[in-house]
This record gives sequence, structure tokens and C-alpha cells, in this order.
Amino acid sequence: MVWRLRQPPRVTQGTGYKCWAAALECWLGATPDRPSWDQEFLLKFSKWYRNSSNKSLPDGAINAEIFKEMATEDLLGLYMEWYEVPKGQSLGDELFHDYLSTYGYLFLSYTLLSTSQDRNGGIRHCVVIWAADRAGNVNVMNPSSGAYENKTTDDFTGPFLIAYRPAS
Repeated sequence: MVWRLRQPPRVTQGTGYKCWAAALECWLGATPDRPSWDQEFLLKFSKWYRNSSNKSLPDGAINAEIFKEMATEDLLGLYMEWYEVPKGQSLGDELFHDYLSTYGYLFLSYTLLSTSQDRNGGIRHCVVIWAADRAGNVNVMNPSSGAYENKTTDDFTGPFLIAYRPAS
């Protein structure tokens, strides 16, 4: 059985490491009772967090800790919860299906590339998941291309951060 929501809005990220902002704009556009912040606003808002984190981050980039702070910031009104899966641990084929059926659209941050310079083990990328089945097949809106793509859980490398609207 496939758990399928309506396709979320297509959003294409700007240049640099801005997939998180574009994916969050997409997630906000699809999730009821959330503000409609665009990625430019989110990038401007995130500058305070990036400057106070005392970490050197590429243009537009944030880390998981900054994202989690922003997700719970009352001023932004995102009111997101998250679940983290450590590096080396599998997502399991049913996880996205079960989370979609409970929480709705999912914001996923996963490791895209592995570099020796990144102590977390790689550069992260963010997508919005809007459909999944129990066999590990998922449909995502990928902000790097602004397109809907078919993936499997094997296409994603950890660590993972899955953010969502709390269950009512």
C-alpha cells in the first residue's frame, strides 16, 4: 500500500547550500496551518543562528543543530518535531510510510557526499517526501532540480534528520 499525499509545490533552491531553505519553503507550502515563509526569508532569518553558532559554514548552509533551533523557534511558527537516525543505522523500508501516515509531509536531511573536510561525514541535502510504500519506495520534491523524483530508502545515506508536523 502506498501512502500518498498531494504533490507539494515545486521549489528550486538558489545557488549555494540552500536546499534546506527551499525544502522548508516547499514543506511549509504543503503543510496546513503553517506560515508561508519563502526561502529568501528563511535564509535571512538563519543568518543570526549561523553567526552565533561560531562555526564556519558555506554560503547559506546550516547544520542540524541550527535547523532544530529554528524548527522550535516561536517567532518562525514552524512548530516542527524531528527524529534523528545516526550514521550507519538503517532507515528501514517502512519508516517513511509510517511517518507519512501519522504526520503528513516529511522534511528529510540526509548525507549526500562524503568529504574529508566535513567532520559529520559528508554534505547534507534536504528534500520533501510526499509518498511512500512499505517496500522503501518514496517520492520526493528535490529542490536542487525543483522536480519530483522517485527514490528508495537505499538512495539515502545517514545520518538522517526527519522533521514533521506533530500529530494532532
